[in-house]
Amino acid sequence: MAGPSDRLTLMSTFVRITERGSISAAAVDLGITQATASRQLAALEDRLGVQLAERTTHSLTLTENGKSVLTEAHALLSQWEGLEERLSDDRDALAGPIKLVVPIALGRSFLCDAVLEFAQRHPEITINLVLDDRPGLAAEEGYDLLVKVGRPVDDTLIVREVTTVERGPVASAQLGGDQDVSFDKLEEMPFVSLGTFEGASIPLRNKTGEVQTVKPTPVWATNDIFALRDAIVAGRGWGILPTWLIGTELGNSTLIPLARDWIGPALPVTLSLQPSRRSIRRIQALAAVLTERLTAEIEKNAN
Repeated sequence: MAGPSDRLTLMSTFVRITERGSISAAAVDLGITQATASRQLAALEDRLGVQLAERTTHSLTLTENGKSVLTEAHALLSQWEGLEERLSDDRDALAGPIKLVVPIALGRSFLCDAVLEFAQRHPEITINLVLDDRPGLAAEEGYDLLVKVGRPVDDTLIVREVTTVERGPVASAQLGGDQDVSFDKLEEMPFVSLGTFEGASIPLRNKTGEVQTVKPTPVWATNDIFALRDAIVAGRGWGILPTWLIGTELGNSTLIPLARDWIGPALPVTLSLQPSRRSIRRIQALAAVLTERLTAEIEKNAN
C-alpha cells in the first residue's frame, strides 16, 4: 500500500501530466522516464479506483473523475507546500515554481519586465510566463496567476479587479480630419475591429453618462491589439484603442481622438488566483508586484 509520501508523488505526477498534456513531456520535467510516469498515473488510478484520463497514442484527455481529482490534488499539494513554507528555517526566502498567464499586449508592454525584475530579486523562484489572450483558459492548464483584460470565464477563481482600461475612438490624422465627427459619419467611415471585444454595435458614452451606440461596418478585423493599432495608424480605418497603449501616438498627433467627448466601453483588468494557491507566499508576492505595476503603468500612460 502506498505511503503518504508516495501518494504526494503520485498526485504531483498526475498534476504535471495534466499541465503538460502528455505523459512524456511531464516525465522530462520531472526527471523520470516515461514508463515511470505512466506507472505512477496508473498507480494513482488503481489507488483511487477510478480512471483519471483517456490515453491514446497522440493525446490525453481527463475524465470527469480526473477533473474532480485534479482540483483536489491541487488543493492537497498546495496545503502541503504551505505547511513546508511555514515551517521552513528561512521563512523570508521565496522559492518554487509559479505559472503566470498575462495578455500579450500588457506582457509585451511592461509586465514581462516586471516579472523579470521579480525573478532577479528571488532567484530560487522558477517562473513559467505565458502570453495568451484566449478567453476560455481552463483551471486544469495549471496556472497560479491569471492577468486578464475583462473577467475570466472560470468561476472557480478568486478574482480581483486591479484597474480599469479606458478606451476611445481614434483614427490617423489623415483619415480623421475633423475630430468632432458626428455619429452618422463614424458609421460611414471605414472601421477596424478588435475581434475579442468589438461587435457590430459599439456603445460610446460621454462625461454625463449619456450613451449612444455606433453601428459601423468593419473593413478589417484582428485579434491582436498591436496589429489593430498599426492598421489605424496606417489609415486603414478608425477603431477603439486603450489610451494607455497610444500615449505617444496621441502626443505627436499620429493618432487623433474622434467624437472628442465620447469614450468607448471601459474594461476591467483582473488578477485571478487559483483558490488552492492563494496562501503560497511567493504567489502572493508576485501578485502584489503585478498589481502595483498594472496600476502605475495604465494610469501613467492613460493621462
